[in-house]
Amino acid sequence: INAEYGEAINSLKDIIKKKDDEIKTQEEKYKRFLGKAKQVIKAIDPKGAQSPSPDTAALRKQLAEKERALMRMEEEAERLKTAREREERMVLSAWYEMGMHVHKKGLEERLQPQVNSPRSLMSQKRSDLRRSTVSGKSPSTLR
Repeated sequence: INAEYGEAINSLKDIIKKKDDEIKTQEEKYKRFLGKAKQVIKAIDPKGAQSPSPDTAALRKQLAEKERALMRMEEEAERLKTAREREERMVLSAWYEMGMHVHKKGLEERLQPQVNSPRSLMSQKRSDLRRSTVSGKSPSTLR
C-alpha cells in the first residue's frame, strides 16, 4: 500500500512539475508578445497623433488580436495555476491520510493483546495452576 501511495504521489509531483514548466514558458512567451506590442505602439504613434496610414490600421488590428490572445493565455495560465494548487492539496491530503492510516495500523498492532502470553504474574500463576490440574500434578509440586 505504501509503495502504491508513493508511486501515486511521485507521479502527481511529476505532473505538477510539468504543468509549472508549461506555465513558465507560456508566461515568458506572453511577456515577449507584450514587449513587442509596446514597441509597435511606440513606433506607430510616438506622439499620440492619429495616422490614417493603412499600415497603421493593420498594425493596430494585429495588436488588438495579440492582446486578445494574451488575455486568453493569461486566463489559461490562471486556470492551470488553480488546477496545480488543487492537485498539490490533493497530494498533501493523500499523504496525510496515508500517514494516519499507517500510524493507526501500527497502534492497533501494538495494542492487540498477546493471545498466548498472560499479562501479569497472577495470570501466569493461574495458568500454571490450571495446566497442572489438567495434567494431574498437585499444586504443591509446582514450586
